[in-house]
Amino acid sequence: MLLTRTTAVLVLLLVSTLSFADSHVSTERGRAFDTYLTRQEAYGFSGAVLVAKYGQVLLCKGYGVADREHDAKVDEHTRFNLASLTKAFTATLILRLEQDGVLNRNDTIATQLPGVPDDKRAITIEQLLTHTSGLPWDAVPRGENLSRDDVRRRILNAKLISRPGERFSYSNAGYQLLALIAETETGRTHGDLLRDFVFSPAKMKDSGIVADEEAGTNIARGYNEWSDLGTWRDWHDGWRHGSGDVVSSVEDVYRWHTALRSGELIDAARVRDMFATHVSANNESYGYGWFTQRATGGDSLVAHGGDNKGYHTDLHWFVDRDLLVIVLTNVEIYDESGEGLALHKRIITNALSRLARGETVPLPPEPARVRADDLQRYVGVHAIEGGHGATITIALDRGRLTASADGQAAINSLLNLDDPGLDACNGKSEVLLRAVAARDTAAVRVTLGRNAPYFLVYELEQRGAEEQRSGAFLGADVLGTKPHPWDPELRRTFARLRFERGAIDYQYTWDRDSFYESISETGAPHPVILPLVPVGGDELVAWDIVALRGARLGFTRENGVWRLSSIKPVSL
Repeated sequence: MLLTRTTAVLVLLLVSTLSFADSHVSTERGRAFDTYLTRQEAYGFSGAVLVAKYGQVLLCKGYGVADREHDAKVDEHTRFNLASLTKAFTATLILRLEQDGVLNRNDTIATQLPGVPDDKRAITIEQLLTHTSGLPWDAVPRGENLSRDDVRRRILNAKLISRPGERFSYSNAGYQLLALIAETETGRTHGDLLRDFVFSPAKMKDSGIVADEEAGTNIARGYNEWSDLGTWRDWHDGWRHGSGDVVSSVEDVYRWHTALRSGELIDAARVRDMFATHVSANNESYGYGWFTQRATGGDSLVAHGGDNKGYHTDLHWFVDRDLLVIVLTNVEIYDESGEGLALHKRIITNALSRLARGETVPLPPEPARVRADDLQRYVGVHAIEGGHGATITIALDRGRLTASADGQAAINSLLNLDDPGLDACNGKSEVLLRAVAARDTAAVRVTLGRNAPYFLVYELEQRGAEEQRSGAFLGADVLGTKPHPWDPELRRTFARLRFERGAIDYQYTWDRDSFYESISETGAPHPVILPLVPVGGDELVAWDIVALRGARLGFTRENGVWRLSSIKPVSL
């Protein structure tokens, strides 16, 4: 067990004395957090953050914009979809229903639900809590407005990926089944149960579930680098409770975690059980609704995060030093896959943990105060000298500049890259694009070697489907390659495929010299899109807060026109 009985009791005693303060920054350490986050806000971070240590809230504050169209700022009451952090709320509810004698974690689902097929009759509630039921990741795809009975049938008819209790396998379907069991056993809705057993006793003011939150104010909209992703109202599609549907604010999440640890929601024994490790496999350990592990530096860590379209959350509780970090964000980056990658929250959470240990964290240059009217001078398409047509496009939207790179020289300049392997990826991608257009399987085999069969089966079939939808293929433009920030061995090449009736954005991913995957139809307009921040003296800085790379762009005025005159790496 990660969390010992002695530690758990100590935590319960400490938390019982906590009091909450609204948005504020306190102590020297809290000011260090705020300095870091304010700087990251200038370079694209948007979200709400709370850090507490030994029951003292050191920082509780919003950064960035909740709604760009209305210039609404994020604050401590701004509501985000919590995505899979919802699972810890569902586990809290299930343990409370057990405490009240409604169910038992050792019950099989066949005793709770009608019509359970033979292969699933032995699944227990505890196995659902610990992701050891054998149910798949998902059984209910998005885009279908399904009822509760529809969801139950889909999950119970899904093929098991392992025998119940055999191994850990993260499952949204399992937690949806927990919510369904709670509703069936009580005759009440998931939203009502959470309100009465979690939200109200924890004094949460800004919380609900997606299905019940059709109206309201102070809602964060989701964004990626180039578009507005809307809110949960836009993708809510029927009964889908238990796995990712809680809506809350950073202040309310703190209230819930405090009430949970203090024994106000479930008793002390169940709190210890919830945070304890019940299953370990493949470098992952899980309790009831929580990942449990050893973090960098040997800290005992109880944590959960979540990722839905436009919303990304992290809650990390470093048990040994009772440090709590809550990060809720509404901006996605590196979204070429269409998955909605949550790299901002991971970088922010890691940096705050390091700052809490007294470490230093590198920061990009400090922004300068510049009038919004003066930013217009930099807007336009700027050619890279000697870049073979590569360009950097600077755009201005509601007072914020962005720099977008097209062409390898522009990508190298903005991200401070010097890697000949990127040009090699461009060359191989050009060969593949021509080969697929000509149905030249021999050229594909020469280029990809042993990876050619997999590529050909998928790629030729997909190209045929694209031509049926969009007309004859007219050609392709390779826009350049960049490294992946989370895996230095991976590189992604960007292309735009032109057809009679439109264009498709396309990417090839390479693992060193080997083909890894291809991705299409995500709509990424440029390979690199970065916030651009004025730092004084007609200089702007583009900075990637994940890869810790950037460039300083200098501008001069010639014949009444402002042009890009220099690009230099940013030194930290």
